[in-house]
Amino acid sequence: MSTLTIELPQRLATELDNRQVSTHNLQTFVVEAVKQWLETGAISPTQLEIFLHPLFKDDEAAIGALPDQQLLALCDLQWSASQQAILSDLLTRQREGQLEDEGLKHLDRLMARYDRDLLHKAQAISVAVKRGLRSPISQ
Repeated sequence: MSTLTIELPQRLATELDNRQVSTHNLQTFVVEAVKQWLETGAISPTQLEIFLHPLFKDDEAAIGALPDQQLLALCDLQWSASQQAILSDLLTRQREGQLEDEGLKHLDRLMARYDRDLLHKAQAISVAVKRGLRSPISQ
């Protein structure tokens, strides 16, 4: 395995600290995102920033500024099988009363991210419909 050092904008580094994102979790996410980007070409560096740091002052404006190809990729966003498996496992363990404090915190963070990703996907679909790239869902 190779080591890569990434310089983060201070705003992003501060937010990661505030959310107590572990280095391991961040590394896992970045590796998965880069793998998906390289394998499918569906995630652009701009989208990676959106996924890593969705705390833009106006998410909809940031999404609306994406080029058509990137916007459509965001419309089709799906969590990786490993992300879905982690969430499913945590939800099962919670339902069975087997989650400790750290597991509950991890589940809360994943659910917040899931909600945020769904919101971004919905916003992307809305913008794509407005641009005429997608048909309205009601049709």
